[in-house]
Amino acid sequence: MMRSNQQTSPPKTHGVDPTSGAAGVGALEPEAKGQQDLQHAVDLYQKGMEIAHGATTFEDHCRAIESFSLAIAIRPTQARFFLARGNAFRAIGELERAVKDYGSALSLDDRSALYYANRGACYRKLNQTAKALEDLTSAIELDGRKAPHYFIRALVLHDAGFYREAIVDFSKALEDGSTAAATNAAANNAGGSGGATVAPPANGGGIGIRVEYRALQTRANCYRRLGHLSKCIEDLQAAIKLDPRNASAFSALALAHFECGDFERSADGFTRAIELNSGNASYFSYRGLCYYRQGQAAAAKQRQQQNSIATITSGMGAFARQCLADFNKCIQLDGRDPQAYFYRGSVRLALSLDLDQAPSAASTNSMSTDAKPVSLPGAASGGVNDSGEAPVSEIVPAASIVSYLSASEQLEAAFADIEMACTLCPSGIPYQIGMAMITQLKQRHSEARSMFEAIAASGSDNHKSVLVDFHTALCCHALGDHERALELLTDALDVVSDEPIFLEARGLILQELSVHPLAVADFSYALELLEGFEESNATTTQILGLRYLRGESALRLGRFQDAVDDCSAAITGGYTADMAAHNARGMALRGLGSYDLALRDLNVRISIKRFPRMTSIVLCCLQVHRLLCTLGLCGAST
Repeated sequence: MMRSNQQTSPPKTHGVDPTSGAAGVGALEPEAKGQQDLQHAVDLYQKGMEIAHGATTFEDHCRAIESFSLAIAIRPTQARFFLARGNAFRAIGELERAVKDYGSALSLDDRSALYYANRGACYRKLNQTAKALEDLTSAIELDGRKAPHYFIRALVLHDAGFYREAIVDFSKALEDGSTAAATNAAANNAGGSGGATVAPPANGGGIGIRVEYRALQTRANCYRRLGHLSKCIEDLQAAIKLDPRNASAFSALALAHFECGDFERSADGFTRAIELNSGNASYFSYRGLCYYRQGQAAAAKQRQQQNSIATITSGMGAFARQCLADFNKCIQLDGRDPQAYFYRGSVRLALSLDLDQAPSAASTNSMSTDAKPVSLPGAASGGVNDSGEAPVSEIVPAASIVSYLSASEQLEAAFADIEMACTLCPSGIPYQIGMAMITQLKQRHSEARSMFEAIAASGSDNHKSVLVDFHTALCCHALGDHERALELLTDALDVVSDEPIFLEARGLILQELSVHPLAVADFSYALELLEGFEESNATTTQILGLRYLRGESALRLGRFQDAVDDCSAAITGGYTADMAAHNARGMALRGLGSYDLALRDLNVRISIKRFPRMTSIVLCCLQVHRLLCTLGLCGAST
């Protein structure tokens, strides 16, 4: 290095030999060295950018970070160096370090929308909602191309549960993005490795198809969360038009149809999703649940057409094969999914109930229930089955078309599935409740009661707590603890005062305790509520049962005409219940002195052919009542 004769020199040249004869060169050396340093820093920066752009592994990003760090060490006043290193940190998930680098870039240039946007995106991932919103709002204010920033801010609002506000931002992103100037598409992308918050649009303008798709899909979820299902469906259909090969959109659309109660369309949507991604276990699980709901709806329709209570089943006979096939496939793909086991157990439980009810249904209904023509549900969107053929009507057994397992064996299989769900997710309250309910169905009431009480002690939410109280009350009733059962049902009604099933259950216990005035009050209120519901087979069935029960209590209170009216309404509607309604009406008619009409009801009730399992004690009592009616007729004739 040349030495200078100058006695004074700048601080950066304090090591220069003052005896050198090259006067003036030392004054230029700091500038030349600065230019060299800058060029070296730029070279390191460009090298890092090349590595970052081609990075495919963690090590690649680390090499890029090393180059950016060397550039920063030489020139710590270049904001773009910090931006590039921040982007590299962000690429490997080092979000805190990325935030720090974006902050350093902002300290050097606080007018860059890109720096705010990238830091805001990191804050979003770090769940620092307030800071993310602040940065993204600054980006919106600074950038002429606002749509990408509206989009990211909408995601922040969506993640935080501010769905209405998120809808506003998604709408602005879609509106502004559709008219954004093509020249601004990549204006802020020059500074870093993937540094822009969103990619420039493929068509040279707007926000790009990918971002537009995500905006529509996520806005649809906001609408769904707010209960605006029609708008949700509109957005998802628009998203599918943009990308008809994306399985997640079909899945989301299917879920929206499911919440609308359109289970057939929902199943079709999941079928399309499966066609595009057959490795997603949840699609099979949800489609199986759609078939389950379709089975229930088909059963309700069948009962309405037959107008018969005796043939009530779960309706799974025609749909169980599809349900079980889908849940089996889900478990095959993901054996750790508790929901699949739980749903499969629910189907098996339904089959168990069908098999259990089949003999009594056959004995009390003149129609043959051994075999019925049913149309198997189509799996594909065009109404075809899994083999690609149109659904056909075929004769299938009413109680089971799936296997030769007995009702008790199906119940054991259901219990095993729900137990597995509970094992996989011990904290899952629905699975615990399911296990307790299975135990209750197996008549192990003491064990079931303990299970329900343990669930109640865990402090579940109100809705599940009411359900647990109800089933605990049923167990207490079966164990003879009527006082505790009444207390639990009253607690449940304090939370949900307009639930007819709870009122009916409490009325039954009051009836058994001979507190008939209160029983009549519960039955009457339940009837009042049901008559205000939309007419359906389920409500009709419950109304008929309540009319009979109220008639029984009216009979015990000596209100014979009320008893006759209620029991007649139940019988006319198709209520049989081992002919108990005929018996109650016969007793009430006897109380009114209508002995001939009473005899007709008692003769129906006493028929041994229809009820071969009637006990000798019950038969004896009925014969005595019939004799009294006969004597009453004789007395009236004399």
